[in-house]
Amino acid sequence: MASFSDKRWGFVKDYVRKEDVKFMGEAGPMNNFKLTKKADRKNVYTKLKTWTGMNVYKKEEIPEHLHYRNNKNILDILLVSKGKDMVMTTFSGEKRFIGG
Repeated sequence: MASFSDKRWGFVKDYVRKEDVKFMGEAGPMNNFKLTKKADRKNVYTKLKTWTGMNVYKKEEIPEHLHYRNNKNILDILLVSKGKDMVMTTFSGEKRFIGG
C-alpha cells in the first residue's frame, strides 16, 4: 500500500466549475457527482478526461466489471483513480465544494 505522502492529490475544482455541480462525494481514490440541469455535460466530461491520473466515466459508460452502472447511488460522472491519484473536493478551511 502506498503511504499518504506518496499519493498525488488533484482538485475537482481545477477541472469543473462549481456552478456545474449539484452534489459531489468527499475526498478519496474514487468520487462521483451529480451535475446541475444547466451544466454542459459534454464540456464537464471533456475537461475531466484531461485528468491523467483518473479514469472518467459517464454513468452509462461505466465498464461492467466495476459493477456500478446500475447502482442507484452512482451519479452522472464517476472518477476512479488509475493508481496513486486521489480526488480532493475542497481545500482545508473552505466550505464543501457544492454547486446548486
